[in-house]
Amino acid sequence: MTLSRLVSALATGGAVVLALGPVAATVATTPAPDQPPHAPDQPPHAPGQPPHAPDQPLAPGRLLTQDRPLAQDRPPTRDRPPTREQLLAVAEAAFAEGVAHRHDAATARAAFARAATAYDELWASGEPTPALALNRANAHRLAGNLPAALLAVNEGLAAFPWHRPLQVAREDARAAVDYPVAGGLARQCRPPPPGGFSSRVSPGEAWLICGGCWLLACGAATRFAMTRRPGWLGCAAVAALGALAVVTCGYLLGRDPDDRLGRQPVVVLTRRETLRSGNSAAFPPRLEPPLPAGVEARKLAERGGWVQVELAGGAVGWLPAGSVLVAGRTAPSASRSVNPP
Repeated sequence: MTLSRLVSALATGGAVVLALGPVAATVATTPAPDQPPHAPDQPPHAPGQPPHAPDQPLAPGRLLTQDRPLAQDRPPTRDRPPTREQLLAVAEAAFAEGVAHRHDAATARAAFARAATAYDELWASGEPTPALALNRANAHRLAGNLPAALLAVNEGLAAFPWHRPLQVAREDARAAVDYPVAGGLARQCRPPPPGGFSSRVSPGEAWLICGGCWLLACGAATRFAMTRRPGWLGCAAVAALGALAVVTCGYLLGRDPDDRLGRQPVVVLTRRETLRSGNSAAFPPRLEPPLPAGVEARKLAERGGWVQVELAGGAVGWLPAGSVLVAGRTAPSASRSVNPP
């Protein structure tokens, strides 16, 4: 079932338990060869039981207790956060639960919200991947949190700008935003389509193209040295220029204008809000009418509980800090830990 059909089903319209069994170990010690089965001041051991030596240290590698679970098998607690494997298991189980209850909107959205929480913590823990970014955005979208889905997909594209499924997910999410149809506000709010060399070619593909052009240039130059035919020299020059063009586009001209997450983070509006000319509700509106929820902008500054942003059309104004999600910060759903109480 596609993402669009799941969103439509939710619009019309458990908890995951990690059981980890303890690892039991039986400890048996043997007396030293030069000692009697039991010390003189100790009672003899029971028949059928191995002798014991309380003052004798255990051999290296033996367990000190019985029925004690290993560290990696213990369930998460408040003092011990869950591992990435546990978070992934929680996210996948919650997402599957949401799909199974797709005919019950309330239950499905609650399950997708739990999956989004786990995916947010996985993303914040490091080691991002395109698949994780896409699953995170889909979970937020199916949970009914469109601004968080836009933020997740923008953070994913900042790390992987060439990933086509993430680009499609962003365009699909933007299509759900209630942008103005016409007028100055529509030109200011609606972001332009993605562009740039890096949004179409991955670094691996760019290096592969560059290496192929360079090999062709070397081969043509070698052939020219063998035959002295000018045509081979021309082929070598064209191939070398192709390799140079790939390098130039990739490192000088190919940066996506939106790829400025480190210097000017993406912000997404979570509710309808008026863009004002100053950092206070007393300042007059910068644009009329209010901006719709889901509008994306760039953060320029932050002061006094207000965030200065730049819209896609270039307009600069101030929004309350509580009305926007900022890329690079923990999403609201991630503030609720998946640890058991």
